[in-house]
Amino acid sequence: MPPRWARTAGATPQHPLREALSLRGAHVSVLELLDAYRRRERSPVEVADETLERIARLPDRLRAFVTVTDDLARDQAAAAERAYGDGTAGPLAGVPITIKDLLDVAGASARCCTNTGPPAATPPSSRRCGGPGP
Repeated sequence: MPPRWARTAGATPQHPLREALSLRGAHVSVLELLDAYRRRERSPVEVADETLERIARLPDRLRAFVTVTDDLARDQAAAAERAYGDGTAGPLAGVPITIKDLLDVAGASARCCTNTGPPAATPPSSRRCGGPGP
């Protein structure tokens, strides 16, 4: 018997996760995204908003994200957009990433077997991935 999501009468079956991910630009490579930023075809703020929307649409039962830092993502996207505008964008500026909650990031709790609260500063390993500085 097909899964429940595929048994909807009169509708084209679509898996809930596929539906959650079906927004514009969901399946582009990093190189394509960076090229679109450089040509001003896409905006880091637009991509951040779309990414946060996709995350919000994921079913809760997946538990895909423990902590989503919406404000931080939008602030970093706005900074990346300014950097593209003035020609100072770094090699991965504006590319959405996730940082495993085993690594410290200022303002977010690391959950590696404990919940000690957010660190005062982001260590170099997370900063290299685009986490906020100290």
